[in-house]
Amino acid sequence: NLADVINSSINELQRLSKDENACSFHLDLQATELTSDPMRIKIIAHNLVSNAIKFRDHKKESCSINIRTRKNDKSLILEVEDNGIGIEPKYLNKVWDMFFRGTSDHLGSGLGLYILKESAKAVGAEVGVKSNYGLGSVFTVSFPLTIKEASSNRPSIDSSLLQD
Repeated sequence: NLADVINSSINELQRLSKDENACSFHLDLQATELTSDPMRIKIIAHNLVSNAIKFRDHKKESCSINIRTRKNDKSLILEVEDNGIGIEPKYLNKVWDMFFRGTSDHLGSGLGLYILKESAKAVGAEVGVKSNYGLGSVFTVSFPLTIKEASSNRPSIDSSLLQD
């Protein structure tokens, strides 16, 4: 259940946060049933929530994170919208690159969105981002309603390597 995964990520990240002015979360989860790889779904949800918290704008009076899900004919769509620092337009196409960091003002390895993108790709999902620099961002993951075969998600092992 996607709602359980999202709530678990929020609770875990809020517990780990040392910020006394915690972000407020607003959930509008219209669709929550998703048949897919549970570990990859957890990685996707966790990285989205983590980035929304990490890249909050401390100059703003409050941190607000809106998480929405909805379903259409082909997809379950997860959106995470924040009122954080936003992303400069020149960096929008680079945020999914390994080790890319759009700012040196925040800690991070530049792997979170790369791992999110790869996890989404492994379950047949598509990722997107819209941002207004200084105002916030909206990250979208569209999960297919039909699941990919597990064999295409995981590397195969040559069985001859397992023999003595």
